[in-house]
Amino acid sequence: MKPSLGTRQHKLARPRVGDGLSRVTIITTTATGRCPLSPPHWRIAAAMATAPPPILFCLLLFLVASPSHPRVTAAAGPAPLSSSPFDAALSKLQAQIGYAFRAPYLLRRAMTHASYSIENGRALAVLGLAASQFAAALAALAADNDAAAEAVSRRAREAASEATCAAAGTHAGIPAIVRVAHKTDASSDTVVCGALRALIGAVAVDANSTDAAVEVFWKLHVLTAAAAATAAM
Repeated sequence: MKPSLGTRQHKLARPRVGDGLSRVTIITTTATGRCPLSPPHWRIAAAMATAPPPILFCLLLFLVASPSHPRVTAAAGPAPLSSSPFDAALSKLQAQIGYAFRAPYLLRRAMTHASYSIENGRALAVLGLAASQFAAALAALAADNDAAAEAVSRRAREAASEATCAAAGTHAGIPAIVRVAHKTDASSDTVVCGALRALIGAVAVDANSTDAAVEVFWKLHVLTAAAAATAAM
């Protein structure tokens, strides 16, 4: 078949044996002598025409396997609470304190005693104690801007004391929730107060703010005071 007008064909010389080439390449150019393909496509066409079969196969495999757009991986959200009795109790506790955790593992850690696991709420309890004292001191100064330092300090100590803390924790049902070792008394003031402080600290970390922790602190103490007043009647 004759080539069309305006074009001419150049037949490359057959390669010698051993030079790595296995076929004759036909390149058709226009009358101007330019290749109708753009330089990148010309290189790909030339590579496909002159490459030996193994290289050609690898090139095709690379072009097919390479994605045209980067993949986007969705970030995993916080793991929801499961349906275990422990997690069911944690869900009830969240409803009681009026705060829903975005990171439930913080609540699990807060309700885990050091005797039960190395992943416990001791560090959260340190933050919870500080938040409790802050809440009490702030309330004292809000009520009286001229309050003496001793009065503010006493108010903070009383509100965050172990006895007051344990009473609030017991009213919240923490003795039946906190995980402890077999020989540890879950109803002792030390365990209950530590768990309640860890709960307040966990709220502060989860919300990244002490405001939510202060609200939970006062809500627990108000509920406890109301329950005590009702029992005294």
